[in-house]
Amino acid sequence: MPKKDYQKRSLKNPFFKQKRNKKRKKKILYFLASLTILALLFYVLFYSPLFTIKNINVKGNDRTADYLIEDLVWQQCQKTSIFNISGDNLWFFSKDQLKEEMFLRLDLSNIRVKKTIPKTLNIIVEEREPIYVLKNQNNYQFRDIESCPINSLEVNNQDLKDYPIIKKGSLSEDDLDSCIQLNIDYVNEVIELYDMAKDFENFSFSEILLNTEVYNINLALKQGPEVFFSRRANFSKQLEKLNVIILNLKQESDTNIDDIKYIDVRYGDKAFINYK
Repeated sequence: MPKKDYQKRSLKNPFFKQKRNKKRKKKILYFLASLTILALLFYVLFYSPLFTIKNINVKGNDRTADYLIEDLVWQQCQKTSIFNISGDNLWFFSKDQLKEEMFLRLDLSNIRVKKTIPKTLNIIVEEREPIYVLKNQNNYQFRDIESCPINSLEVNNQDLKDYPIIKKGSLSEDDLDSCIQLNIDYVNEVIELYDMAKDFENFSFSEILLNTEVYNINLALKQGPEVFFSRRANFSKQLEKLNVIILNLKQESDTNIDDIKYIDVRYGDKAFINYK
């Protein structure tokens, strides 16, 4: 009589099948619950009025009116995304885009934008400070240390006495609306020289003439010729030399200062006068 092979028998327990079905159902329920929670969270964050921008706080502005900044915020709030998220949603609102528009339209040198939950934008700004006046033909315009225009300020007659005037050749309309390339060290040294010259009573400068030579500064005397200065030499000594020259010219009755084309005080103890 042959032996029975019990190992080949397929023994199935219905209890294990029911247990696997229960686990599968739990996973599906967990997945659906998680999906529902995420959907609700997404709705609350991006579509509910809970995080709609209502308050705008502006600080640091003096010349720039609050409403100019607020208008740019509200204009951006009118835009929507490809998911139809409103532009006034605090989370969706782009700080970088706002700063780009503010730099483009307002006379600002630094901008910080902070979001305060649930409905507030805090905007801290630094305005461009006038450093010198740019002269273009008969037009005058304030510029800051980076030679960017300050359109919120108009130049008056007193400003022409108080601020250095840098004369630039012909500028296009685009140039007047944008920053010009001037080395910041050059601008600082021009202003330093201009301020130091105020200590001398025998002469004064009307304007600074932009020079293509990197190490030179050319200034025009009021009712007089141009004067060449060196950025690599001591400004005080060069101004002292110029003061002596002007005094001597005034004492010489047969010399007319209007006949002089330029005075060069760049080289050590020497000075050169070039007549027309």
